Amino acid sequence: MEFWVNYTDMTPEEIYNFAYRFKKAEKDKHHAPPEGERALYDVALSLLPDNARATLFFTAAAGFKRECNCYHFLHLDEAEQHEDEVKNRLFHLCRSYKEDIPIHQDSDYDMVYTPSSGDYWAGCTEGLVNVVYDANHKDENGYLHRTKPAHLQKDYYFMYLLLLNQKFSAVEYIDQISLLFDSKSSALEKLNQRIVRLKTVFSFNVISDDKVFQNVYSKMYDILKIKQLLEDIVDNESQMEMLQNADAVKAGKRSDKFLFGLSLLSLFSALIDASSFFDRWPQIRQHATTIAIVCVCGVVALTLARLFRRS
Repeated sequence: MEFWVNYTDMTPEEIYNFAYRFKKAEKDKHHAPPEGERALYDVALSLLPDNARATLFFTAAAGFKRECNCYHFLHLDEAEQHEDEVKNRLFHLCRSYKEDIPIHQDSDYDMVYTPSSGDYWAGCTEGLVNVVYDANHKDENGYLHRTKPAHLQKDYYFMYLLLLNQKFSAVEYIDQISLLFDSKSSALEKLNQRIVRLKTVFSFNVISDDKVFQNVYSKMYDILKIKQLLEDIVDNESQMEMLQNADAVKAGKRSDKFLFGLSLLSLFSALIDASSFFDRWPQIRQHATTIAIVCVCGVVALTLARLFRRS
């Protein structure tokens, strides 16, 4: 579910504060919406069809963790005078932090990328932002005023959705594997088919020859830990396969015991049939029962020898 926001003439500080409130889709009881207004979470719930299988914020273990991933792109009218101020704005926007929240810029879960002068990218686990400015204040700058916005709204936006799809799909499949721990093999097989589809159709390390696309994608791929999530899926699949094989071995042993019991019953039936068969021969009629017992015991001995050899 997507919500698009136009910042119009808001200052960067106003955008920080707005994004902070927007990201927190559901407010607690102490910060309820004003009279006649609704929280973003309630609006999103009302937009879901009644028969929808989707769950909003399915990874949120608690209400306060229901937060929107934000993708910001800003075109500033004038350049920042200090590099530190640029980074400060980037980190506030990519995490959708309000103005008074302190920022530590040495995290392994943040990235800053500057492909050219006046073009800044920043990303983290919570969002992605691009900030550009027109150094010459030229309205006729076709790239910044027409080409770049179109790329941001279409190509880069789809790239970010592709990253989020890989991340959240992997998290969902890991959760489903744990829930299907004691399920039938058919349910696990269906889940495995979906996982294979994710890994072969929707998961990529390289998406473009363009340096900006590929750099932003690769850096966000690392920050979102998509490779590790996919490896976790493979590990979980291997563990589930090992457990299934162990269950199959146990089931095989139970079947062997059951068949052995049936074989013993069949042997008793064979004893009766053999006795009646040997009774037809006058020469051995008086020893018919003994001969039948010897034959049955020989079959039992061979059967037991094979069973012990298998085990």
